Amino acid sequence: MSKRDEIQATLRNFIFSQFPAARKHGLAETDSLLELGVVDSMGVLEVVAFLESEFAITLTDDDLMSDHFESIASIADLVHHRLQESAL
Repeated sequence: MSKRDEIQATLRNFIFSQFPAARKHGLAETDSLLELGVVDSMGVLEVVAFLESEFAITLTDDDLMSDHFESIASIADLVHHRLQESAL
């Protein structure tokens, strides 16, 4: 399993445990968290706090664009990118 896949699996577990709508919708990795109402603006803040704690990264204001929080896959891409940058 690649590092990105590990990130995605960890994130998926978090989303499913914290947001009941994810379980209700049977959410796929590319489904829109925002459009389906799984995560709202307060939920995004909860996800950000989780990401920063779990992966020891700091997200910038630019990272908080809705495109980055569109789906589990897009969030995993963002985290993977931040981790690669911090490794340099």
